[in-house]
Amino acid sequence: MPERETLDLVAACLEYPSAGTAALARRAAERTAGDHIALARALWDLAVWLETAPVGQAEERYTALFDLDPVCTLHVGYQVFGDTYPRGAFIANLARELRQAGVSRGDDLPDFLPVVLRLLGAIGPDEAEPLLSIVVRPALAKMSQALSGSRSPWSDVIRALPELLGDVGDTTAPAVSRIDPEDSRSHRTSEQAGRTGAATQPHRTVHEPDAAGLMNGPG
Repeated sequence: MPERETLDLVAACLEYPSAGTAALARRAAERTAGDHIALARALWDLAVWLETAPVGQAEERYTALFDLDPVCTLHVGYQVFGDTYPRGAFIANLARELRQAGVSRGDDLPDFLPVVLRLLGAIGPDEAEPLLSIVVRPALAKMSQALSGSRSPWSDVIRALPELLGDVGDTTAPAVSRIDPEDSRSHRTSEQAGRTGAATQPHRTVHEPDAAGLMNGPG
């Protein structure tokens, strides 16, 4: 696993842009340049773009890409489980793990990618691997597919993330094998309030009976 500071920096680069995001992207690029050249280049390009973009354009592009009627939601649970009961169970367990690890999620849902990256940096490799293999890596594969036609500077960062997280092969199988089009378990979770960016995504039905146990069982 990457060092916690590296994951924290990358997480900050994927949040809603602020005046300090470009500087954070440069720091993240410097930290990843030795072992993860594609990610470092993407982070550097993001920094340059943020520094040269007209006032308000970064916020507008980010919102169009990830928030309002998004091209791609950054909520990993939604990417894998859809708007279903298993996502609610997954979110509940993530919330517990975030509290135990002392990781703040601010106003975001627990399955927001930057929040999950910070959690991965705060827990051990053995704890992180189920989350990575069953949810995060398959979610990143779906995000990359959704962003395949995008020229946004954030898109290259998303596409380069699997290498940082140890993706050495096809990681979509664990999630895809659990998708069952005949199962319509579609209970909503009350935790969907806030910036989900997911309400306008197409509904998917999944069969994920052990989603609640992803993060060390039910709380």
